[in-house]
Amino acid sequence: MNGLFDVQLVVDDQKGGTNSATLAIRVGNPPMGSISSPKEGATFNTGDTIEFLGTGTDLEDGALPASAFSWVVRLLHHPETDPLHHFHPFLGPIKGVESGSFQIPEEIHDDDIWFRIYLTVTDSDGLTHESTRDIFPVPVDPDAPD
Repeated sequence: MNGLFDVQLVVDDQKGGTNSATLAIRVGNPPMGSISSPKEGATFNTGDTIEFLGTGTDLEDGALPASAFSWVVRLLHHPETDPLHHFHPFLGPIKGVESGSFQIPEEIHDDDIWFRIYLTVTDSDGLTHESTRDIFPVPVDPDAPD
């Protein structure tokens, strides 16, 4: 039987002392998901509509149906190495679709923000795979006239 299982080891020293540990074990072949749109390195301007599209396959199941897909989009602030780095939920989860779109709000004016799109595909055994794609603002030319 394939899937994700919790196993527990219990140790007893036969003198009243016991300890235990639990570990999740994945049995079987996990699926593979991929974000095909937006492309790697994609950028955005405020007001843009971003279209997302993904694929999912599994060794046992073949091409995964739309019901196997779940999407989340987060708005991230500050570089990941910055102690002030954080994210805001932006969209989702959106389940049961292979594609969709969202609009970049006009109100976004920070230079150090970006969006991260997450695709999680789940096979018939309950095993999952997560893919991500980052999209960044179009760089501003500091020498460009206002």
